Amino acid sequence: MFIGNILGKTGAQSKRQHELSVSMKEHFNTELAYIVSCIVKEGEELSDSIGRSAACFLVGRFESSESPNVRSGEELVSFCYVSAALCLREIERAHKPPKAPKAPTYVGAAFPTLQVA
Repeated sequence: MFIGNILGKTGAQSKRQHELSVSMKEHFNTELAYIVSCIVKEGEELSDSIGRSAACFLVGRFESSESPNVRSGEELVSFCYVSAALCLREIERAHKPPKAPKAPTYVGAAFPTLQVA
């Protein structure tokens, strides 16, 4: 799916074209959010998300148009980009070091009071 601006013959959008462009972008974002939530599920292991996104990338990249899974000979170009981006994001998340807990600070002289920052 191409997401961009619908232009008229003069290059400027009419009001109707602007409304259609905005509507198309909103629908695309809704669909994209659903696809992302199916690939990357909250509370799951990162390895599951990486595996699922890599599998989706391979399906989008190497699926032939003669396959019964591809409707009307359409290529899954946008899906390939989305799944590749998700795969890279999940790999980056897996390689980030965990955040160290903040060290408590002590206030006072003789018997410090524990104050968590």
